[in-house]
Amino acid sequence: MFLSMGNIQATNKIGILFIDFETPNRLRLQCTAAIRADDPLVEKYPGANLIVRAHVNKVFINCARYIHNYIRIKNSPYIPDRKGETPFPSWKRIDLVQDVLIAEDKRKVSDEGGVITMQEYIKKLEKGKS
Repeated sequence: MFLSMGNIQATNKIGILFIDFETPNRLRLQCTAAIRADDPLVEKYPGANLIVRAHVNKVFINCARYIHNYIRIKNSPYIPDRKGETPFPSWKRIDLVQDVLIAEDKRKVSDEGGVITMQEYIKKLEKGKS
């Protein structure tokens, strides 16, 4: 997520792709974006650190021809709960990212079992865990 925030900060441009796998439909937006940590909306989204405000410049209806039909069976366990809490993400345990984590996340890494290698992270992904 923070790589995306860095890209927004550097270019102020984002593309958003909405895909409806059940219908199927696809919509693409090109936007100018701004990031704010002091935005009043931060308080309305538990667990949020930043708000991205996007101004839509162009909207494109994309061909849905190659969208496979899927039906949602259950929600992801990684969606924030009402308090904004989510399971700690495994990618924050990767040895290569430790020097850029905030102090709170560094403490959580040890609580979650410590630092892992990229190979260990890939094994988690292969099992559907992130």
